[in-house]
Amino acid sequence: MDPVITTVLDNEKVNVLSIETPAEWAGEHTHPGNQMAIVLSPVTMTYREEGKEFSKKYDVGDVIWVDAVIHDHKPDIARKFLMVTLK
Repeated sequence: MDPVITTVLDNEKVNVLSIETPAEWAGEHTHPGNQMAIVLSPVTMTYREEGKEFSKKYDVGDVIWVDAVIHDHKPDIARKFLMVTLK
C-alpha cells in the first residue's frame, strides 16, 4: 500500500498534511528540520539511525519534532498522523 497524503492547510507560514502509511519500512530519507508530526493513531515506531535501531511508542496527540538526520522507520501497524512543515 502506498501512503495516502492529503493537504489539510497550505499558506505562506505552514503546510499541514494528513498522512496514512502502511506498516512497512519507509526507506532511508531525511527531513528539512522544520517539521513536526502529530500522532493520530497509537503506534510503536522502529527507527534505524546512525547505525542503530531502536523503538518508541507513541500515543494519540503526541507531538514529535522531526530532526534533519538520515533515517528509516517502520510502524508496527498502519498509522495516521499530521505532518506540519513550518515555512
